[in-house]
Amino acid sequence: MDSSHVICLNNKLVNIIIFLIIFILSLFGLHQLNSDRISENEDLTENALHAFIISNANGVSNGYFQWDEMLRAVLNNNQAQLNRYENEITSMFSMNDDMEIIEKRFDGSALYDIITRDGTTYIEFGIFDSNADFYSPDQMIRFSIDPQNIFDQTLSNPKSKYHVEIIDSSGIEGIRVINTEKPLQLFHYVSAFSLALLGLFLIQSFRQFSITSHYEIDGLSNIVMLLSKKDSYTAEHSIEVANIAVFIASQLGYSKKEQRTLLKAGHLHDIGKIGISESILNKSGKLLYEEYEEIKKHSLIGYEIVSHFPNLKEVALIVKHHHELLDGSGYPDGLKGSEIPFKSQILNVADVFNALTTDRPYRKGFDKVQAFEIMAQMPLNQELVTILRTHYKK
Repeated sequence: MDSSHVICLNNKLVNIIIFLIIFILSLFGLHQLNSDRISENEDLTENALHAFIISNANGVSNGYFQWDEMLRAVLNNNQAQLNRYENEITSMFSMNDDMEIIEKRFDGSALYDIITRDGTTYIEFGIFDSNADFYSPDQMIRFSIDPQNIFDQTLSNPKSKYHVEIIDSSGIEGIRVINTEKPLQLFHYVSAFSLALLGLFLIQSFRQFSITSHYEIDGLSNIVMLLSKKDSYTAEHSIEVANIAVFIASQLGYSKKEQRTLLKAGHLHDIGKIGISESILNKSGKLLYEEYEEIKKHSLIGYEIVSHFPNLKEVALIVKHHHELLDGSGYPDGLKGSEIPFKSQILNVADVFNALTTDRPYRKGFDKVQAFEIMAQMPLNQELVTILRTHYKK
């Protein structure tokens, strides 16, 4: 065999080795990328489930276990009355119908305890009077709940690859959400083969593109899916608010990148409502003070959810402060004037305008003239309100 044939064979061998190395590295990279994506979605879904359970527990505690009548029924062992309350609670909240009074020392420092033991989740409620000044020190009321059933009813979908796992714990951390999706599917092997042919440069480009795609497309799609499943009005409202906010930003000369940031913030500004009880979100009458305080938590819950995405840090801050008002009467931090991020001010104006002009179960939407008259009396950025008013007068 002459030297040219030897060189040719050696080149083929080198090419095969390089191909295999790049192919293996591509598979490793894709495996790591999808493992991270699965882990992120797992954490997001687990946080949403925890928020939903805590919201229900708060609702039960505020509605029934900070109540003179419940306290008297427990102290007097009025079984008929307790059975009636049990039926009410289990019909309104995600509780199993096995309420029991337990003898347990209770110091009143927390409204309830969440305990996971032997594959079962318990919520043990302290029993207070209506002013939360007096409580039963030796008795608590225990409910068991089924986190898997709660997940299936509120967060799951027909293609869900999640299951709930219970581990022994003295807190809600014992409720785990596990994603059973395999990191590598058939199309990943095909992708790795193509990337090996194109070379290391294309591998790096594809990897960077996949990371961006995950956080800004796949992740956002999963969040919006969770929101629309729980509250279709909020999902539609968020789309309209996002479009209005982008319009205002365009009139202010914002760049396309800044407009995209506001678009994402608009779509996600009410995502925290996945942690609010549906009985409050869909209530047709005026909210009670406790219910309104619960609703106000959605901006912080939304901030916690969105901030899990590294590429959405600014969006998370906009979401957090979109209910702040210029006079400091907003929430969650009571910021005033220039303390409020300007993009949050834009989102606030868009949010208020759409809320006022949209029909709700408890009232008809105002026409645009009425809406702008109301907004003129509110502590909003009136320059932004004027931009909208001018547009709708054309």
